[in-house]
Amino acid sequence: MTTVILTAAVTPSVTDHLVVNDPGTRLRQYRSSLEAWRAAADASGFALAVVETSGAAENDVTHGIAGSTEIRFESYTPSDDEILRGKGAIETAALGHFLASASLPDEETVYKCTGRLSVANANRVISPLAEATLRGRMTLDRSWIDTRLVGASLDVWRDIVIPAGRSVDDRVDQPIEKELVVHAASRLAGGSLSWDRFPERPFFEGISGTSGRPYSASRSRLSNLLLARIENHLVRLAARKQA
Repeated sequence: MTTVILTAAVTPSVTDHLVVNDPGTRLRQYRSSLEAWRAAADASGFALAVVETSGAAENDVTHGIAGSTEIRFESYTPSDDEILRGKGAIETAALGHFLASASLPDEETVYKCTGRLSVANANRVISPLAEATLRGRMTLDRSWIDTRLVGASLDVWRDIVIPAGRSVDDRVDQPIEKELVVHAASRLAGGSLSWDRFPERPFFEGISGTSGRPYSASRSRLSNLLLARIENHLVRLAARKQA
C-alpha cells in the first residue's frame, strides 16, 4: 500500500523567505492542490493524508473536495524549539507524529509532498518501493535532496528521514534538504540503503511559497524532453567517476 502525505500550514509560524503569507490565499491553494491529489488518488488507488501544523480546522481544508478517496487529516502543534529551527524541523516532526499514530503496515510506502503543490504525473511517479529505499531528486554532488516530493519505505522514514529532521536548524544553514543527505550518506555508501530516482521528473503545479512563481506542468513537459537526456548523461558520468 502507498500513502501520500500533504504537509500544510495555513497560517505559517515560520515566514522567513516566504512570499505567500496570507492565510486566505494559502488555504485556497491548499484546497486546489488537494482536489487534484484526491482525483489522482481516486485514479491510482493510493491513500491520502493531510498533516497541518498551524491549527487550521479540518473542515476548512477538506470540506467539499470532490472525490471518493478518504482524506485523513492530522493536526500537529509544533514546539517552540521546532519553530525556532524552521519549516523543515516542523514538517518532519509533524510527519513523525503522523507515522507514529497511523498504524501503517511495515511494507507501506510513504510519499510527502508540499501541500500547496500537486503533481500532474502523479500516476507515473507515485508507486510502491522496496524496503530500505529512498526515492527523490538529488543534486549530482549528493549535497541536496529536493523535498517538495520525496518518497521512502516506512523503515527509511523511521530510521533516516524523521531523525534527520531533529538536526535541522535553518539558523545555521542546516535545512532538511541537506540534513537528509547527511543522514542517508553512510547507508547509501554501505549499500544498506537504495537510492531510487523518479522514473520521470515530477511535473509540479501550483504556486511556490518561497518565490511566488507558478509551476506549470505543460512547460515542465516541454523542457523535460531535453533536460532528461542531459541529466541522464550527467548521472552516468558521475557514476563512472565515483567508480
